[in-house]
Amino acid sequence: KGFPNACALLRFRVDSPQTGDILSIYRISNQLLSRVGIAYGDLAAPALSFEGAMYSASFLKGEFFIIPKAFAYDVFSNVYDVKMSVLDPDGESLVSNIPSMDYPLVFNKYGTYTVSYTVKDERDNSLTQRFLLIVRDTEAPTITLKGNYKDTYTGSVTILNAEVKDNFEASPKLVIFVENIDDNEREFVNPGDKVNLEKGEYNIIYYAFDSEGNTSRLVKHITVK
Repeated sequence: KGFPNACALLRFRVDSPQTGDILSIYRISNQLLSRVGIAYGDLAAPALSFEGAMYSASFLKGEFFIIPKAFAYDVFSNVYDVKMSVLDPDGESLVSNIPSMDYPLVFNKYGTYTVSYTVKDERDNSLTQRFLLIVRDTEAPTITLKGNYKDTYTGSVTILNAEVKDNFEASPKLVIFVENIDDNEREFVNPGDKVNLEKGEYNIIYYAFDSEGNTSRLVKHITVK
């Protein structure tokens, strides 16, 4: 991994060269081969490579993932230090600035885990690469009515309030509609509203949703005579 012997063998082939053609090697791994590099020395940070795939991605709560070990590649130096840090969604440090390693992680919180790799060579050229591992909430909120509707009403109906709970979010949203089944019209209402309804069949529909887009629905059927 990397260049442990401070050297690398480069082979290439030039097809159909012409007299006077010039071959310029612009970059090898992390290093730009330019007049600036020749005049001032190594100005490029080492490049990072991983033992296995590493990318920002989404996961489910309870999933297991191995954060891979990182290795450094540097054309001009074989002296470098690769460190890693992992923060949980609450900003708490799971590991901080430790030598890069295969790190097993169980996602036991919703939110974003941040994985950082930092590499520095002997001239203090440094690079930090971050990945975001997002644990998505896939559970819909629950709706519990505070009271009970009668099966039959005459004239007005008082809209009952409802308690909405979510496994992750503190304040999920609640929306209530009264639906006239006969003409399929809907009216937006609030808890405590007294709604005057004509004779017919109605659904009182409660929708609850969180910021992840998880939605639940509760429907109560009533008859107005």
